Amino acid sequence: MKARKTSYAAAVSTTALLFGIAAAQAQQEPKPTTASTEAPAKETAPTGWIERNLGDALPDAIPKGKINLNVRLRYEHADQFALKPADAFTVRTRFGFTTAPWNGLQAMVEGENTKIIGADVNYNDLLGNNVGHTVVADPELTEVNRVWLSYSRWDTTVKAGRQRIILDGARFIGNVGWRQAEQTYDSVSLVNKSLKDTALTYAYIANVTRVTGVNLDSDSHVINASYSGCKYGKLTGYAYFIETPSAAAAVRNLSSHSYGASFAGGTPVTEDFKAIYHGEFAWQTEGRESLLNYQAEYYHVNAGANCEWFTIKGGHEVLGGDNGTGFFTPLATLAKWNGWADAFLGGTPGGGLRDTYVSATAKLPWNVPLNVTYHHFTSDSGGGGLGEEIDVTLSKKFSKNWSALARYAHFDGTSVGPADRDKFWLQVEFNY
Repeated sequence: MKARKTSYAAAVSTTALLFGIAAAQAQQEPKPTTASTEAPAKETAPTGWIERNLGDALPDAIPKGKINLNVRLRYEHADQFALKPADAFTVRTRFGFTTAPWNGLQAMVEGENTKIIGADVNYNDLLGNNVGHTVVADPELTEVNRVWLSYSRWDTTVKAGRQRIILDGARFIGNVGWRQAEQTYDSVSLVNKSLKDTALTYAYIANVTRVTGVNLDSDSHVINASYSGCKYGKLTGYAYFIETPSAAAAVRNLSSHSYGASFAGGTPVTEDFKAIYHGEFAWQTEGRESLLNYQAEYYHVNAGANCEWFTIKGGHEVLGGDNGTGFFTPLATLAKWNGWADAFLGGTPGGGLRDTYVSATAKLPWNVPLNVTYHHFTSDSGGGGLGEEIDVTLSKKFSKNWSALARYAHFDGTSVGPADRDKFWLQVEFNY
């Protein structure tokens, strides 16, 4: 036992001596300039949830986010029969920020301000000001335009908050982007694209913020499914259950249930020309909250051709009527349909509406598109004339951020149609 202890002590002493000699030599000899052949020590991966998810990735979501800025300066002149002319000189500013995605999460906030330029205000803004003048639906206001939080995973995005919703050309659900303040939705929406060439959309809408800043209470469900795998076009089916509970009968009667399908696309005819086409049918009944009782159909067909410098298209859109009520779409971007003069913006006539139109767009020198559209309106019941309209638009995109537009609309109504009116716009827009 004593010999084993002595041997152990000798081994320790010898080892200590060798380490001491090596250390002394290391202090005297210069360090080698070649890289060490030993592998560097591996960093320990974060193990806790907070370390994994609240480390460097979360702060990066802010500086890597995107700022958006839009400024639109517009002059609008509107003159409707039996009302005083209106002139609106306004500037619309939107400023927002969207974070970069972080673990599937993303957030966005955007403010919007519409300001009247000049002291003379002579237009009806639909908020009770200048009632005797022609309507220009651009009141002076400041609001939160969008604020939402989204989560994306498994080819699905869920978004909650005040958001922009545009479906299928905005004929039923849109943002009314033509007006200075847009229409947005307090909503929970879901978009799934897990099936090839297929998009499934659902949204529950609890509130609609109108272009005048007025809130419309809603208890609506929106369902839309589209398939784009066909080389000739996209097939879409939808069901829109719009409910607008209110003590006011006029608001409750905006409630409607619509079911429909469309097919739209194009196919090459020659090397330079392409045929374009659209076909759609829908059926509508009153909603649960509505005091009305009706069933009305909707169909829309158009066809045309386009090439690099010219497009021509003709179409026929019918909003049927029943029991004194016409097929209507209260959440649509209505300014886009049935003429720029907004003759039917107040709602579809009780006898329905037929819109036969032809539209041509030509690319002028200096890359300036010119669009001319002619509309002929008749009643769906009996086919009596309601009026005709001519719309002309010139636009120019100067750069990635700057664009300008000039537009004119003239509506000539009949004795049983909407009143005659003329509208003219000049605008310059900056978008970043």
